[in-house]
Amino acid sequence: MILSWWTRKWYKILQGDITFKGDITIEGELKTESGQIAKTTRITGATTLDETHHVVFCDTDGSAFTVTLPAGVEGTEYRIINVGTSNNDVTIDADGTAETVLGAATQDVSDGEILDMHYNATEGWW
Repeated sequence: MILSWWTRKWYKILQGDITFKGDITIEGELKTESGQIAKTTRITGATTLDETHHVVFCDTDGSAFTVTLPAGVEGTEYRIINVGTSNNDVTIDADGTAETVLGAATQDVSDGEILDMHYNATEGWW
């Protein structure tokens, strides 16, 4: 346990895995010495992203494939990286006919390219 000089409260230092359920508010800066903040996933074929994805490594060496974005929820973000080296693209497709990717129906991500996607209710996936 550590005594905070500023608040005069004791805080327990936690090690290992921690699971929180519900809202967490951090006032100030969150720092990590090691470990992972964003969920990373490696895929090799067609996938529809969901809330379990964040950083997605797309291995297109076997073939080109499509990654489908879910129905947009305000503030949702994905980083899609084509880690292939075989000149196969990852095609990013928005869910439904009303949503677009960067203003188009689909967007291709070539070998070595990174596409950061953010959803805004007014603008769609950008």
